[in-house]
Amino acid sequence: FAEVDADANGGVSFDEFVNVYNSLSAQQSDAWKVAVRLFDQFDVDRNGTINAAELAALLNQVYPDKSDENEAFVLEQFQAADSDGDGQIELKEFYIYFEKLAKEYGDRSEMADAGVAGGAE
Repeated sequence: FAEVDADANGGVSFDEFVNVYNSLSAQQSDAWKVAVRLFDQFDVDRNGTINAAELAALLNQVYPDKSDENEAFVLEQFQAADSDGDGQIELKEFYIYFEKLAKEYGDRSEMADAGVAGGAE
């Protein structure tokens, strides 16, 4: 709180909020930005979540040569990615999953390219 309350008056002014917000926004990683673009692209029904079918479609588009593996991966990992157990993956959960995919498949470049090629901005 002390970092946000720059003038130490016990409250957070609008200007202090804007400064912190801008600072945090500037610190967003490229991986986060790519994840957000991909999330938006593959949230087909635009309800703010991704279900198992949408996630499988994402993986199959990005890694078509691994579609059998992708289907099995989705079935095995969806529950783990869905940390609150509601049957949907929210953006925060997706970002964590996205980072796991980067480790599983070796890098983010194909995922980033898919997001850009797919028109997600």
